[in-house]
Amino acid sequence: MTVSKKTLLILLCSLLLVLVAVLFFNNFFHSKKKDRAFDISGINYHKLNNQLILFTNRNIFEEENNRREKEEEEKKIKKTEENNIKTILQKEEEKISEEKKLLFDKQVELKKQKEELKILKKEMINSKKLLKEIKTKELRKKDNLILLLRVKKIEGELYKSYLDTIIRIDPNVKLCRDNSNKIELLYGPFDNKNIRNDLYEKLLVNNFESASKIELSKEDFDRRCNY
Repeated sequence: MTVSKKTLLILLCSLLLVLVAVLFFNNFFHSKKKDRAFDISGINYHKLNNQLILFTNRNIFEEENNRREKEEEEKKIKKTEENNIKTILQKEEEKISEEKKLLFDKQVELKKQKEELKILKKEMINSKKLLKEIKTKELRKKDNLILLLRVKKIEGELYKSYLDTIIRIDPNVKLCRDNSNKIELLYGPFDNKNIRNDLYEKLLVNNFESASKIELSKEDFDRRCNY
């Protein structure tokens, strides 16, 4: 077992104190001046040796005890630090685990949203196609409409003089009936809207202010005019 410099110094001081104590108890300092010559034969070596052993053992014990207490304190501090590090690491692991879970949940949600967007995009494409088809059908239907010009609806009787006036403006007159079975005087059919527009302006000049532009399907035209 290695003894530190501090321990050796304590031992030397202890020896010195023991030596002084022995001299004191042997009346060395109380002798008469003439008797003060030191007689080494008067020293009790056995007692001195026991006292030296006692002081030495006591100092070694105290040194060892201090060393052990220091080691225990260092162990406690080290254990506390290890526990703190372990707690910090555990919290970090829990945090990382939670972040992984959140990330996984987010990925699942994003995947779900992606699938929903894909379905929505497909539905939008189908809707656009359907709207295009409807629009195309409406355009085709509109292209198949017969262009006509309504002169007037006859609420009562139709007089020949009135009919002759209309025929003088344009002979292409049709006697038709509306959905309420009232007589309608119609011009047409027209090959294009420009011809119809020209005749419409002519009617307005001749004070036929009730005139209006209409379009009928072939089915409605046959039902109302070719009866």
